[in-house]
Amino acid sequence: MSPSVHIVYIRTFLNGWIAARRMRFLAESGLSDRCVLCHRGMDSIEHLPHCIIIKEFYRHLGINMHNLESFLALEQRQFPEMLPAIAEAIAAIYLARNAIMHSPSNLFNPLELVIQMHVQLNG
Repeated sequence: MSPSVHIVYIRTFLNGWIAARRMRFLAESGLSDRCVLCHRGMDSIEHLPHCIIIKEFYRHLGINMHNLESFLALEQRQFPEMLPAIAEAIAAIYLARNAIMHSPSNLFNPLELVIQMHVQLNG
């Protein structure tokens, strides 16, 4: 794994993403508090295991994910074998999410963008 994948994984584990739920003080900014990928749940790390885009992405990768612990590869049966694959998946999600946040979201198919970012990380 590259150092950038390690950093994203650690940032995720420590709830360090710039997300609406963490940035409540920006509530008056007019920014949406919805997930930028599915537009259904709250923009938070806690939502990601429930996001339909993330669930489909993990299915695409053949990773069984059903809660926050499995999303982060913290379940005993996953660790340490699944950690590299899941850390790379999380890094792809992070990159895709940031691309969508900084561009009009209607320009991207979120699932295709996450898959594309994952391919680039493994390229």
